[in-house]
Amino acid sequence: GSGSFSGSGSGNTTHMYDGENMGPWPTNEMYANCTLHKTWAELAEESDRNGGTLVWRTGGLGRHPHAHADIKQWICIRHHCTEMEDLLCFVWDMRKREFIPWDSESTLMLLSPSCHPIPAPPPPGTPGPPPPPRLSNG
Repeated sequence: GSGSFSGSGSGNTTHMYDGENMGPWPTNEMYANCTLHKTWAELAEESDRNGGTLVWRTGGLGRHPHAHADIKQWICIRHHCTEMEDLLCFVWDMRKREFIPWDSESTLMLLSPSCHPIPAPPPPGTPGPPPPPRLSNG
């Protein structure tokens, strides 16, 4: 498996995730080379140093069509890849323990207009919400 994939002329690609054979996260190619080499703890520390002013926001993917067992959480953060007033959003891959670039916040519109601070995520090892029920094929 080389990891690359090519699309045929169908024009509609669905990435199926099943255990080891996960398709790629749908990263906007513009941001494919943008990285976020930080841990959740480092991000929380940065927010503390800024007097509690978060330079990032995070949340759960919920019923997003690409969410699966290893990718359940997103983070949007100030990043040199985007315009100054925009944030770049990543998803956290729990299996690989790395952030995968996704798209700009202005495109994804993940953040509500309200200015309520979002609490930092629980430390690693904290049990998360139960996984969604699996759909059987009959």
